[in-house]
Amino acid sequence: MIQRIAALPFLLMICAVLFTVFVPDVAAEPVHGTVISVTDGDTVIIAHEGVPEKVRLVDVDCPEKSQPFGRAAKKYLNELIYLHEVTFERTGKDRYGRTLATVALDDGTNVNQELLRAGYAWVYRGRAKNPALKIMENEARDSKRGLWADANAIAPWHYRKAQKELSSRKNPANIASPSGLINELLKERTTSKTTKKDN
Repeated sequence: MIQRIAALPFLLMICAVLFTVFVPDVAAEPVHGTVISVTDGDTVIIAHEGVPEKVRLVDVDCPEKSQPFGRAAKKYLNELIYLHEVTFERTGKDRYGRTLATVALDDGTNVNQELLRAGYAWVYRGRAKNPALKIMENEARDSKRGLWADANAIAPWHYRKAQKELSSRKNPANIASPSGLINELLKERTTSKTTKKDN
């Protein structure tokens, strides 16, 4: 019994450490820093108090770098915030360990929303709760701004899924074209449905 009581402070310390590491600080205060790198259209590195932090803009999803408009989205974000002072509010972490956050410029411009307005991002399906974001996306689409100039724009989550499926094959067909990736999968699914009906 005495040994168990003696071990209690050690167990409490372990629990406190695990809680700090694995539970995101959702109610954190806004953090001020400088954008020192733009990784892609929706990921930046912000230095604050001498520490760099990789930040994934929450609620938006930009084209992948290998997709049409992927580089344009990165360029737009770079011109908007590189080496600028910003404030960001953490909402958690993603599965890659990046901080999820809303980022704002000193003049109050919401960077996440600005990507939607400019037509360089989709609303992140299934995560974004603010209905105003979808309105911004639709306005950019209707005005054919940014990536919406392409009538066949492929959402990044479809693109990532198609790449993952095709990369697992030995002879991926038409892998150079993002639309080819999607078309290949759609064709395959249609063929397999038809075959099932015939059987």
